[in-house]
Amino acid sequence: MGAVGRLTWARLRHRPAHWAILVLGVAVALALPVLSAATGRVVAARALTHAVDQLPAGERTVIASYGGTADPAQQSVDAGIVRAGIARLTSARITHQVLYGPIADTAGATFRLAATDDLAAQVRLTSGRLPGSCAPTRCEVVLVGATVPPRLDPSLGLVVVGTATAEDPLLLPGTFDPGPAAHILLGSDPDALQRLSALQQFPRGSGWVAALDTSRIVSMGVPAYAALSRSVADELSLEVRALVLSVPDDALLREDARAAASQGRFALLGGAAAVLVLGFVLVAAVGLRREHAEAAALLRRRGASRRSLVAFAGLGTAAAVAVGALAGTLIGAAAAWAMAATTSPQPPVGPLVAGALLDALPASLLLVVAAVVLTSAVLVWPSAREGTAWHVVELLAAVCLLAVALAAGRGAVTAGTSGGDPLSLVLPVLALTAGGLLAARLWVPLAAAVSRHLPARAVGARLAASGGVRRPLRTVVTVGFVTAAVGTVVFAGSYRATLAANAADTAAFDVPTDARVTIGADGVDPLTLEAAAPLPGTAWPVLRSVAGVRTSATSGDAVALLGVDPDVLPRLARWDRTVGASSGADAAALVAAPTPAAGVPIADGARTLNLGVVSWSRSAVGVVDVVAWVSTPDGRESGVPLTLTGDRLTGALPAGTGRTLTALTLRENPQDATRRQHRIGEGGTVDAVLSGRVVLAPPPGGSWDGWSSATATTSSDASGLAVAYQLTGTVVVVRPGLVGRAPVRVLVDPTTASLGTTLRLDLGGGDAVAAQVVGTLPRFPTSGPRFVVADLRALGAALDDHEPGTGAPREVWADAGGDPAVVSGLDARLAAAPWDGATVERRDERRAALESDAVAQGAASLLLVAAAVALTVALLSLVLLVAGERRDDDGVLLAQEADGVPTSTLRRSLWWRAVGAAVPGLLAGGVVGLLLTRAVSSLVALSAGGTSPVPPLEPAVGPGWTSAVLLAGLGLALLVCALVAGRMLRSAWPSRPGQELR
Repeated sequence: MGAVGRLTWARLRHRPAHWAILVLGVAVALALPVLSAATGRVVAARALTHAVDQLPAGERTVIASYGGTADPAQQSVDAGIVRAGIARLTSARITHQVLYGPIADTAGATFRLAATDDLAAQVRLTSGRLPGSCAPTRCEVVLVGATVPPRLDPSLGLVVVGTATAEDPLLLPGTFDPGPAAHILLGSDPDALQRLSALQQFPRGSGWVAALDTSRIVSMGVPAYAALSRSVADELSLEVRALVLSVPDDALLREDARAAASQGRFALLGGAAAVLVLGFVLVAAVGLRREHAEAAALLRRRGASRRSLVAFAGLGTAAAVAVGALAGTLIGAAAAWAMAATTSPQPPVGPLVAGALLDALPASLLLVVAAVVLTSAVLVWPSAREGTAWHVVELLAAVCLLAVALAAGRGAVTAGTSGGDPLSLVLPVLALTAGGLLAARLWVPLAAAVSRHLPARAVGARLAASGGVRRPLRTVVTVGFVTAAVGTVVFAGSYRATLAANAADTAAFDVPTDARVTIGADGVDPLTLEAAAPLPGTAWPVLRSVAGVRTSATSGDAVALLGVDPDVLPRLARWDRTVGASSGADAAALVAAPTPAAGVPIADGARTLNLGVVSWSRSAVGVVDVVAWVSTPDGRESGVPLTLTGDRLTGALPAGTGRTLTALTLRENPQDATRRQHRIGEGGTVDAVLSGRVVLAPPPGGSWDGWSSATATTSSDASGLAVAYQLTGTVVVVRPGLVGRAPVRVLVDPTTASLGTTLRLDLGGGDAVAAQVVGTLPRFPTSGPRFVVADLRALGAALDDHEPGTGAPREVWADAGGDPAVVSGLDARLAAAPWDGATVERRDERRAALESDAVAQGAASLLLVAAAVALTVALLSLVLLVAGERRDDDGVLLAQEADGVPTSTLRRSLWWRAVGAAVPGLLAGGVVGLLLTRAVSSLVALSAGGTSPVPPLEPAVGPGWTSAVLLAGLGLALLVCALVAGRMLRSAWPSRPGQELR
């Protein structure tokens, strides 16, 4: 071991408490990377499990399907091959299932015949018994999905022995799904059912089904699992003819990519906290300088060389770091084990902990080396060369600031590129380090300036200031560390609040009012439901379509087209954050347009529309279909086909009140148009265009004043409406106010706005709407990056000018106006019939789903851990400052007491030294934390869930919250330091220098 080694061992063994702080700092530093890696793995496992649970039942499966074969021997061979392949992907039970195509019964109805080899576990018997025998001429089945069995042809050999309901979602899933309304006859032996002689020539599908094995996917990793499933699919397709293996790899890979995008943030937060605790190692190393200097002086007097002195410092440091590394690894592993063991659903604990240790190994090794080098350098650095140390601090601060500027210059890192720019992702580490170094470098000149202006009666403060300026090392290091620690606390708290606020912003962007209702699976639009069962509060109709805007003469871009009532814009949730410009009231004023001409009112109670025909002349033979378009007060429109009977056009009106005749359309009868196209295609000749002139008498209770058309010649007076038309393929639309309609006033995205102030919104088929850009918005709720927002009535009228009915809204935004009672009633109404058939999105539910996301919760938890660690070590560093100053200045303090300075004043001077480090550190750390939050929110474009945030992240915590946190932290720190200082200077004599070496 040698003399240096033995002396190092004796030194550590004799006074271990001096090194305990260093061991503690290293242990915490090495535990955090392991914990952050474990958090990332647990979050990925939870996100994957949640993604699998959210898949439809038919997609949470591994399915191998093929056309089957009539050869029983080949069936057995195929089954063995397929089962072996699926077993490589999942440990779940594999069931063999078969499904025949639709079969007609004797009454003309259809049923489906199927079988599964796990029938007893997959259905619940409601009457009769389960099937037993299944022979080629007679096979027992149960009826599923109905109570009245089909009228079976006896020659089929099928015997219904009971009824049952399906209980297992893996019964006939995915490619075997016969549909929700199918009547299924289900057997218990797929192989025997396929040998039923009467159905030998009937088409069927056969296959094997098993549930996804989430534990296996988590253990292997999604990319490896996807590669395995691809390999198994290739092998099976080669061995079994026409077999298709279905595994939801795409959904798994999407969720894994989301978790991986956030994985860098977990490593970032853990790394930032670890580097912070490494700063605490520096504080502890400064506290060991006096002891080391005395031991080194003793060795130097006894002839030790410079190399021996460096080895002496390095061996002691390495020993302490080794103990701390071991303790930190064990602490991190235990924390990772506890996290995995308490997570629901529980991932594989052993592999997860082992993986976390491997993930953290590079960072751990780096921290160990950095701790040894940093502590050794602090111990051996000569006091005579403190100026060089200041230059090193200045250089490090400049490098960190340059790196921060470079990261900011590269721009935002999105979810899709988070792994491509590590410089931007280590921004917190760089910023905190730069802030701490700058605060440390500026403390001495600031303290010197302040000490000259302290009042004479503040003896304790003057003594503290003079002592700090005379021997600044410990105080300067503490100031830098407190700055970084407080910056971490402020950043963790404000960034966590920013992520939480973004969840609310995203929910408001997706659902801008209390609820958003769109057409459901039954195809009934919300406006129809609103007429039948009105919602509490206000139901705002919304028109949604797609249009094109030209970027050149031959190309264009698609934009979302939204028509909204201007009155709803001021009531959209979180407008400032979801839209990001102007205000709802200003936007409403910009797009508001005069109410379009209403048309001809229809008397309440009228059941038939009756229009008189004054004359109708035709230039060619053909049938003209005339349709009247009738709207209701809620904006719904319906077409009423009119039949020419004598001199009257009549049609049955939809029931209701407040109806209005808004348009007439003339179109060539489809059958005539088809015959015309055939003559052109087969004979190579064209016919005369179907044209004519019709004059309509004034409608009952109204006039045709203002009615016009863009594709026909019209005139109107007291005698009626004359329409001269040519039906060249497009529909002729006659509406009030159609000719000369003003361009629609629109708000658009910045890219669309760059195309000019006037736009042509292409609707397809040569139709277009003229629009005038009156404002630009960065974003608009429920739309993508390209959008056009207009007044609902103006946009609807412009669309109906080209094709009546296309301007009718098909969506409802429901708003309760902030009244809890109305909100409760709205929720109840939307959950009941007939609204339960629509697609309903609630803003509160959307926000809750975002906040409960596994990735989001993992990020929030790790931020809290980082803040707690930073706060703890910041307080401890101030305690170490007071204790260290007391130990290093014991002789000076005794001399001052002998000169008549009261002991209470000396204790206050120790407390003032903590104040001198805490106040600058807290103020500088608060500024650094706020600036860091703003920078990270802009540069690291990741939401709490690990996706690209829409709308973008906006800092949610301002100076007020930060001031409160800083004041509370300052009060706690100074209270702790006061307690520590109050217990000092109780001994009559200071400790003798070097006594710990004896």
